Amino acid sequence: MLVSNENKYVFLSNEIANHPELEQWTPEELFAKESDFDFWDELSEHLDCLRICDACNRPMIEGYCIDDGRELYCSDDCLHSYYSEEEYIEMSDDEEGNSYWTVWWE
Repeated sequence: MLVSNENKYVFLSNEIANHPELEQWTPEELFAKESDFDFWDELSEHLDCLRICDACNRPMIEGYCIDDGRELYCSDDCLHSYYSEEEYIEMSDDEEGNSYWTVWWE
């Protein structure tokens, strides 16, 4: 299930609210920080559900996990900027692959 960008920031705002030690952010404020890699990198240290895309450096709560987490991509576009569809299919083969789509927010 692909979460919309708007729902991603609502979810993250709610997750942050569960951590009183963190500064609180509205979904709109989080969206405004979408391209602030340092902000998301620091926040990911506190939230198990948050990862950073290796291609675009945007926050993600679901996406492609390549080589058991060695690389992470938030979308088809980001994944395919590094790997072709055929390469991904080969990497994600059930018998030998260790690459897959996953969610960290459930």
